[in-house]
Amino acid sequence: MNLFAEYIQDIETALRTGNATEHTHRPALKKLIESFNPGIVATNEPKRIKCGAPDFVISEGQLVKGYIEAKDVGVSLNKAQKSAQITRYVKGLANLILTDYLEFRWYVGGENRLTARLAAVGKNDRLKLESSGIEQVSQLLSQFLQISTPQVNTPKELAQQMASLAQLIRDAISRALDDRDKGGMLREQLESFQKVLIKDLTSNQFADMYAQTICYGLFAARCNTDNPEKFSRETAAFKLPKTNPFLRSIFGQSVPLTSNPELFQRLCLKGGRLVNLHLMKTTGAELTSYPQPGDNKVEKVHYDIPKSPRRESITSPSMGTGGGSTTGRVWINKTQYFDGVPPEVWNFYVGGYQVCQKWLKDRKDRVLEYDDLTHYQNIVAALAETIELMKQIDDIISESGGFPIH
Repeated sequence: MNLFAEYIQDIETALRTGNATEHTHRPALKKLIESFNPGIVATNEPKRIKCGAPDFVISEGQLVKGYIEAKDVGVSLNKAQKSAQITRYVKGLANLILTDYLEFRWYVGGENRLTARLAAVGKNDRLKLESSGIEQVSQLLSQFLQISTPQVNTPKELAQQMASLAQLIRDAISRALDDRDKGGMLREQLESFQKVLIKDLTSNQFADMYAQTICYGLFAARCNTDNPEKFSRETAAFKLPKTNPFLRSIFGQSVPLTSNPELFQRLCLKGGRLVNLHLMKTTGAELTSYPQPGDNKVEKVHYDIPKSPRRESITSPSMGTGGGSTTGRVWINKTQYFDGVPPEVWNFYVGGYQVCQKWLKDRKDRVLEYDDLTHYQNIVAALAETIELMKQIDDIISESGGFPIH
């Protein structure tokens, strides 16, 4: 129950700043969910919201257990559950929680199975615990995480589940096409269809057709797989019938693939490792240190490499092992710093942002807690291994003839 006390404290502290949003509370919810089982991973999906995906995907290994859609504290869940977005989620997702971080509504197979409230917001944004609130929410979350994947026993049940998922895919495609900046490959395909096949094809019609094609393709691939244990998203494209070249070409465009299964598997292994890295499953204490005591307040952030010989990075050959490469220090104020940060990591950009710098600058004038310090060390370790994996992936592709992949 101490985890709930910590969760409540995190929510209350954020609320009392006066500028908290629904995104502010997500790390606290992620930590709470993952505390129930060491194998559970709550993946925050903020970049996919515009495309209609729930805020959290809850998984255990390769198995998706359920989904969580979070609204800001104080948002009416009665109103939210009537929205088109939540209606789609409830119909299309077999195991779903709708929450405002204090109240939790659990839906299974489209029905509200259980509702529990942890606390209510009182005066001065103080949270007032509900009677038996911790016990009831704990029970709800435990059952949510234990639910098994629904079984399909009849053709009708299969058709209903496929239709629900197809609707979610359709809506996701529609939203992607509505965003002029993010249509990408889908917009190119829509325009190609309009030029070659159906001149007056609308984006909504295309989204509906495309969603059905994806569902049919996955179904055809599954029917063409002898061993169900070997069927996965990664293998589906290879199992599409050769008698349907159009379907194979659609999947080849949607997910650029190599026709070489061995190369595909090697790249999948590296890709899986990258996913785990960015889920922060790598610890960084052995790479970096935080040697100086102080108030841990983020002030002027900068990076330097001391003139005196530094210890080498130990994460990979490219980062310095045996190669004489030096590491530097990331200073958060005049006296405190993270030691042993490779320059390649400090200068690593993602989406136009210098990751190690931005994370600290976003916390300017804030006092870093122990969890913040270890999280930053984990970021450094994850980026160091990401750089090494990128080089390994390039080497694998070069060994296979380079780009374009065949």
